[in-house]
Amino acid sequence: MSVIASAIGPARAPAKINLALHVVGQRDDGYHLLESLIVFTRFGDRVTVGRAEADQFVVTGPYGSAVPTDGSNLVLRARDALRPALPRGAGFPVSISLEKNLPPASGMGGGSSDAAATLKGLAGLWGTHRVLLEKIGLSLGADVPMCLSPLPALVSGIGEKVGRLPSFPPLFIVLVNPGVEVSTPAVFSRLKTKNNAGLGWPVSGDRSVIASKDTPTPGLSPQGTGELCVGAAQRQNSTVLAEGSETASPSTPFAPSSGGDGGGGNGPLKSREALYAWLGKTRNDLQAPALELAPVIGTTLEALRATQARFVRMSGSGATCFGLYDTKEGAEAAAAEIRRVQPRWFVVATETFAASGEDNGGN
Repeated sequence: MSVIASAIGPARAPAKINLALHVVGQRDDGYHLLESLIVFTRFGDRVTVGRAEADQFVVTGPYGSAVPTDGSNLVLRARDALRPALPRGAGFPVSISLEKNLPPASGMGGGSSDAAATLKGLAGLWGTHRVLLEKIGLSLGADVPMCLSPLPALVSGIGEKVGRLPSFPPLFIVLVNPGVEVSTPAVFSRLKTKNNAGLGWPVSGDRSVIASKDTPTPGLSPQGTGELCVGAAQRQNSTVLAEGSETASPSTPFAPSSGGDGGGGNGPLKSREALYAWLGKTRNDLQAPALELAPVIGTTLEALRATQARFVRMSGSGATCFGLYDTKEGAEAAAAEIRRVQPRWFVVATETFAASGEDNGGN
């Protein structure tokens, strides 16, 4: 047994929640193009890395038994991708401990977030730059680069376009998973329309451009082995769904904005009330096909609606659903009620990260 001489962590690997997710196109090679508004929660997995005599990988936590510990795990793939990119001898042996608190294949980006937390932890031990982490992350999967920061964002393409949102408030949220895994490829295979209207939220402020035209596509199958199956290029001619309309009109919703909306360049974000109203006009295009595969998702959504949540939707490709609440107490009461009725379900009341400040502490 090797002995850790120094350690970094435990660092958060927060759950990634798609408040809205629009499938806006598909490339000739089969990769889907997305536009999504994402937030990260203070609840999630945790990763600890440290110097060791030989490489180690230990998985604990309530869902640890469901996590592979071989080379297919994104944590180990992150380690093995970063090490050869460093100067010779810099990537000394490390011990990595993953506390798995998020259900697998649940639509919350757990694997990608674990990989991102691993890259950041190893960067602290081995010493490297953020740009390298972004490039390595993109090679691992579309969602990994966006998970390098827990701040709210608009993302498109394969994640190489990440617009962090200024002035975005924390949200009180309840996460519920009924205990079923949903196959992302199966969800996409049931998607009836691939060219849907875009989000229509103008972006200003920071936008990370990680990939270039020469950036290789991540190691995903065309239908996606990761949580989200996305393409390698920004969709050039997106569409906006007009208020109250069911038809799309040409536009370019992800172009930079000079503001003027009362939300500091945050588009619909003038208040939480405005956000709830705007979300009601958006979609998760994967929710309907996921419901066909796992009807219990409908039961989950109804359980959240019964708690008087302000907004309810499925995240990612499912099966986790979420509800938004006005107060921390309201979220905690809702979680307690759902847990009482469905004691076997995964149910957590938590809070999302706001637009400022990273926190690498525990859950």
